Amino acid sequence: MDPSNTMAGASAPAALQVYQLTRAALLLVWDAAGVPPRTRLVAMNGGAPIRTRFITTRLSLAGHGSRTVLALVHHGAPLDAAGLSVRDLDGHVIAHEEEAWRGEPLPFDAARLLSGLDPSQRIAAARFVLTNCPAVLQLSHNADYVVCCRELLSELKLKAQPFAPRARVADSYVLCECVTPKRLGQQLSAVVMGGNAIARPLGTPVACPDPRLPAGLQRVAVLLDTSGLEAAPISLLIFGKDGLAWRSGTVDGSAVPAVLDWLAGPEQPSRAARWCLSAGLTQLANERPAAAQRLIHEIEALAPPAAAASVSRSPALNAGLTQAIATPAGLLVQAWLSDPHDLVGAIAATSISGRKTLPIDGSAILPPPPDAPKSSRGFAALFPAGGDGTRPETPCQIELILRSGHTIEIGEGPEPLRGAAALDTILKTPLQAGAIPPAVTACIEPAVRALIGSRMAATTPLAVHTFGKLPRQPRAGVVIPIDADRAILAAHEGLSAAMPERNGVERVYVLIRPDEEAATTARLADLQACYGGGYRLVVMPGDADGASGLNAAAALISAPVLAFLGEGIIPEAATWLDALLHALAIGPVRSLVAAPTLYHDGSIAAAGADAAFDALGRWEIRNRYAGFPRGYPALVKAAAAPIAATGCCALPRVLFEAVGGFALDYLGWFHRDADLAARVWQADGHTSVAREPYVIALRDEVPQAAGDSALARELDRKLFEARWRSFIEAAGAAACDPPRGQPTAVAKARPRHSRPRKRAA
Repeated sequence: MDPSNTMAGASAPAALQVYQLTRAALLLVWDAAGVPPRTRLVAMNGGAPIRTRFITTRLSLAGHGSRTVLALVHHGAPLDAAGLSVRDLDGHVIAHEEEAWRGEPLPFDAARLLSGLDPSQRIAAARFVLTNCPAVLQLSHNADYVVCCRELLSELKLKAQPFAPRARVADSYVLCECVTPKRLGQQLSAVVMGGNAIARPLGTPVACPDPRLPAGLQRVAVLLDTSGLEAAPISLLIFGKDGLAWRSGTVDGSAVPAVLDWLAGPEQPSRAARWCLSAGLTQLANERPAAAQRLIHEIEALAPPAAAASVSRSPALNAGLTQAIATPAGLLVQAWLSDPHDLVGAIAATSISGRKTLPIDGSAILPPPPDAPKSSRGFAALFPAGGDGTRPETPCQIELILRSGHTIEIGEGPEPLRGAAALDTILKTPLQAGAIPPAVTACIEPAVRALIGSRMAATTPLAVHTFGKLPRQPRAGVVIPIDADRAILAAHEGLSAAMPERNGVERVYVLIRPDEEAATTARLADLQACYGGGYRLVVMPGDADGASGLNAAAALISAPVLAFLGEGIIPEAATWLDALLHALAIGPVRSLVAAPTLYHDGSIAAAGADAAFDALGRWEIRNRYAGFPRGYPALVKAAAAPIAATGCCALPRVLFEAVGGFALDYLGWFHRDADLAARVWQADGHTSVAREPYVIALRDEVPQAAGDSALARELDRKLFEARWRSFIEAAGAAACDPPRGQPTAVAKARPRHSRPRKRAA
């Protein structure tokens, strides 16, 4: 050793011990008095640095001082006879091998590695060798390394207890359960060790209390990757904050039931198993999306729902969970609470990734569910995604935190809802008029907007089918959204067969339910064989919005004029398109012309709209002539209208393309129609309602769509007013005066592709 390399006034370098994990992997171990300063270390061989992967840890000795362990892989020059050393970046020797090198390092000695360490530090040393070294040094499938791990495990003198395989997941994974002491905590890590391999499980182990277990114990579930492990007994090592649990068992995939069979069996899955399965499949979906997504869908459909929890009903405190939905913005929780003594201070969501809390005073007030006590109130809270808090894709436990610090569980989440299903569920949230602004702004609106953002990405058709021969030089193109209603589809085809010059019309049907693709294509093939003609079918993803389907269909049309005919809307006469094109031709060049829509009794459902003040003094869109008779004098001739419903309308294709088609960020068709009219207005265009043709809305008895809910209308109203304030003022200037005394009545918004609702004149 060169004395010039030691630090002036510093103690002599520590004695270095070198142990062999494998032929190339070494452990460099040395003890130091006190706690040496944190510094970057460099392993030296014959005066030259060993340039390789390495990892270090520092352990506290039971008496005083510390032990540093440096693990590295050496594939370079032979080890120098003068021994190895460890230096800092300034070249000062930290530790040096005192004995001359004799060609080989010492064999791994677990007893010497763990000597002088208290129990917690012995566990820390084992965690370093068993969990950190395999990943960094790439030792997972090295048989010599596994032998060293078994020696280390034996030296810890732990007693192996069994684990139980529960279900086989996605071919190579097995869901396993075991019982561990609660002192391990709930933030766990694990490795699984076979005869010649050591690996990490999929995700992290999930620990949950189980009332069926004795006090001091908890249930742990883990998803093991068995692809590199033999069926012989394997060791599952579960590390907690201050402890280690050793579990042993046999994992034979052929003898373990498939996950769907297990879920359908008589055994009720534990909370730990359900949480572990959900979190594991979410991670697997990122690695194997196709297979994992199919399995997730099947489990969501077939698995029994978790039992709902609620606070025991008492005069002092009643509470329960209404729903918990995962969104890209975070976890949206809706619950109800009766707390006359102000006992509750916060609401918490606790998952395997941690806990996140929100003050109960900052939550949005909602109406309580129908089955809640009369004295209760509903509320909503949004736990933001990201950071160290709750991840929306992981299962979690929803709790109330009393001001004393005591916690009360009220349920589990999130619910197995994604995409359109999650959005529809949120939009059906009941709202109180006085609580709409804080509820929408604080938590519900961010969740809805995040889901809309995900929906807007689903704009590419899954398939385009062609039936018959398409026209070569079409004079117009018609876009018609459809569903599985065979009667309405047949009515469209029958009407089209009677249409004058139908061979000059491009027709494109739009289907946003891909599960109905096979039945719809078969039905259209039959209708084409019966009526002839040619047309196309565009199939959109299930999470797509109706507007994206219309835009995709319009992009396929080459005709100079586009016409749109809403779902469930049928023209009175086969000449409807000619009448609409005539009204378009006699108007300004940049025009959108709409046909008036009738109820079954012949009264007006929609004939344009104006802007007006609502009961709260806000600008809102008001339908014209809703409920008036079809022969009302104001409708005898074509009239300009600031807003024209697009249930049956026509406009030049270049104008539609210039304004960007239908907007995708609205929830209902009422304000989306208004948005299209506003963009036509912005492009110096003109909107009007034609004298004819009349069209009939066939559906009067379908359930209210989520896009027509109070929440959806409020969100759309806010978006439209913020985006088109100047248009609203221009449209409303001639239509209505500011409210004086009594508030102005506002016509109810009607979704574009669902039933219109009749209103008294």
